[in-house]
Amino acid sequence: VAVAGGFKVTGALAVVSPGADGVESASATPTFRWEDDSSEDLYRVALFDALGTQVWETEGNFDPGGSKPATVSYDGPALTPGMYYQFCAISVKGGVPISSTEDLKGVFYAE
Repeated sequence: VAVAGGFKVTGALAVVSPGADGVESASATPTFRWEDDSSEDLYRVALFDALGTQVWETEGNFDPGGSKPATVSYDGPALTPGMYYQFCAISVKGGVPISSTEDLKGVFYAE
């Protein structure tokens, strides 16, 4: 297998909340927090419902600087109480995704 010279394997972005250590409850307007990727230009954040439907997406520079977690507040359509959701954050550099939160993290249900 040939690998391009610029290919690099990176770790996942650690989820801080909600859903870092398992499913948890969250408010109707949750704030998503994840470990900052120091080399990103911006983040893409999406929210999916339990059926896999994307219900919200945003993009921007959510880097707080220093060693603080990256943070974005949900401002999409009203969440359905009791419905399960998962957020995903992807760090992007030069228009190319470089890392993302883990597939089984970031799961919560709306209060």
